[in-house]
Amino acid sequence: MATPKPRLYLPIIAATMLTLTTPTQAAARYYNPDSAECRNLARQAAAIGWPRRELATLKRIAGRESLCSNLAYNARDPYGGSYCAMQINGSNRGYLIRERIIRNDMEELRASPTKCLKAALALWRLYGWRPWNGASHA
Repeated sequence: MATPKPRLYLPIIAATMLTLTTPTQAAARYYNPDSAECRNLARQAAAIGWPRRELATLKRIAGRESLCSNLAYNARDPYGGSYCAMQINGSNRGYLIRERIIRNDMEELRASPTKCLKAALALWRLYGWRPWNGASHA
C-alpha cells in the first residue's frame, strides 16, 4: 500500500495571514477629525457649553482617542479603563459622581455622548487639555 503524500494547507495559512492584517486594524491608527462622527461630536459639545474655540482641539483629541466613537472602551488603561469618545479614565469616577455627571457607573459615559462630553468639559475646566496630553497630542 502506498503512503499518502502529505498535503500542505497553504490556502488556509494564507487566509489566516490575511486576517491578521485587515484594513480595519490599519485604519485604527489614523483618524480624520473632520469625519462625520467627529463633526457630530463637536456639534453636541457646543450644545452643552464647550467653548467654540476649543472644538477643533476636541475633534482632534476625540479622533485620536476613539475615532470619535462614544462606544470606545480601553480596558488596558489603569483604574478600570477609559471610557467613551473622550477616553475618560476610571480614576475620575468619584469626581464625576460628586459633580452629578454620572450616578454610579463609568459605563454611563459610553451610553450617553452628552454625559461623556459633560465629563470631559468638567475635567477640561479643572486641568485644561493636560489629561489628554499623550505622546501623540495634536
